[in-house]
Amino acid sequence: MKGKRISRMLAILLVFMMVFTLIPGTALAGSTVTDNNSSEDVTRDVYVSFQNVNSTTGVKQFELPKTKITVSSNLAEEYGYKDKISPSEHVSALDVLVAVVKRLKGDNGVKDNLSLGSSGYVTLFGSNLFSFAVDGFYPSDGIEASYGYTGSTVDTTIVNDNQYIEMYDKTYTDDYSWFEKDGKKLDRIYVKKGESLTLNLKGYGYAYNGGKPLASLADCTFGFKGVNIFSLGENIFSNIKTGDNGVVSLPFMETGKYIVSAQTNTTAGPRHNECSHIILTMDNFYDYM
Repeated sequence: MKGKRISRMLAILLVFMMVFTLIPGTALAGSTVTDNNSSEDVTRDVYVSFQNVNSTTGVKQFELPKTKITVSSNLAEEYGYKDKISPSEHVSALDVLVAVVKRLKGDNGVKDNLSLGSSGYVTLFGSNLFSFAVDGFYPSDGIEASYGYTGSTVDTTIVNDNQYIEMYDKTYTDDYSWFEKDGKKLDRIYVKKGESLTLNLKGYGYAYNGGKPLASLADCTFGFKGVNIFSLGENIFSNIKTGDNGVVSLPFMETGKYIVSAQTNTTAGPRHNECSHIILTMDNFYDYM
């Protein structure tokens, strides 16, 4: 009897072992994914705009107005570029830049128009004068030193959902600017049809002052005088320039959708980045973003 019990237990154990060896390893692993699995990536939904200088006129222009796109963390690596952050965990500004160039020049135009040095410096469309901002500020390492913060490059800058990445070509020494109303930087405002909107165009020297602590930027900020204001596409403004302290009054006589911007006529005179602000209309109201 005892021998039969032992034989039965051994048989059960043998069956169990056979079943166990047939279970796929992936079933035992559950949902765990390691950083070594290069097929895994993450995505981020971000806003992006891109400005360039027209090679014929020398005037800056939006090649890509503010647009929301979805970017994969492995996008740069797919085109042979290498991030200095983990592509299995983070989307970088380099991934965003590759997405922008792909959108502008097509899948086959990325490698022809974008190169990245080992130190993170970008050559874009034949120019090495590239810069970018994240949510309206100079990207940095976040560590304050005596001179301010050390700027970060596209391959070291982590990008998160709903951040706004502004990219500029041939303009790294330009002024960073925005529109204000009553001392407050504008995000959204409504204007009735037939009314005028009075704004201030303000900013600071981006390359020289961008890395300074936030509290110090106020001392570097000023209003831009003599800058042309226009709307992309069909320009609804005629010969409108900013006055003292960057003051400008914009008339809105027709409903529509407009991207309002600011620029100098040529590369001569004050260098100036355009301001990416969108005006949308709802019935007889303008929605200024």
